[in-house]
Amino acid sequence: MKNKYRGKDIKTKEWVYGYYIGITAENTHDNHGIISINNGLEYEVDPETVGQYIGLDDKNKKEAFFQDLVRLKIQEDNLYEIVQDNFGIPCFRGIETTECIEFIDYFGQMKGNDFEIIRSTHDNKLK
Repeated sequence: MKNKYRGKDIKTKEWVYGYYIGITAENTHDNHGIISINNGLEYEVDPETVGQYIGLDDKNKKEAFFQDLVRLKIQEDNLYEIVQDNFGIPCFRGIETTECIEFIDYFGQMKGNDFEIIRSTHDNKLK
């Protein structure tokens, strides 16, 4: 898993991709930031939107992050969210069923063409 994160900028509501940091500023608390890989600038982000890259890209070569909603190749009727299990390992949690399918148990070895990212849980529109 690469040390890459994303989060929504609290001012622009746009996604920022880069390295996660804690921000310590006067008269503030619990601030979260990302140093952008695009321009090296520091952005304060909504902590609820922060997700780490899981080290896999989907069938369209789109990077997969925790909190993404995906469709699985063999279960296209259901949506799953990429979450961490109790051991910090990425898994697919069913939106309607709440079952958690481990990458290793389910696929043997996960490949990007086994799923498609629909959107982040923090974006409103479905594909």
